[in-house]
Amino acid sequence: AVCQIKLGDSVRDIKFVPGNPYYFVAALENGSIEMFDKRETSKNITSNALAHKRAVLTMDFNPFKKTLFATGSMDKEVKIWDIVNLEKEKYKI
Repeated sequence: AVCQIKLGDSVRDIKFVPGNPYYFVAALENGSIEMFDKRETSKNITSNALAHKRAVLTMDFNPFKKTLFATGSMDKEVKIWDIVNLEKEKYKI
């Protein structure tokens, strides 16, 4: 099945949650990160956050703790997030 999602801004990066074929996180040009469940057809976004002040350029999941991922932005910050709670970053570098 094809999952089609319309977003309000350009996507810079996208990663599937390790070990889960349904959930993925997108990093957007407007500084947001959004988590999706591709099985949900009526409401794709399951969680989102304004992660950075500028575009999120890259992201990657921690290979040892699969719910953690890092984002890097044009605002010159790296932040660590947990998909369990995207309301606030866990760490900021």
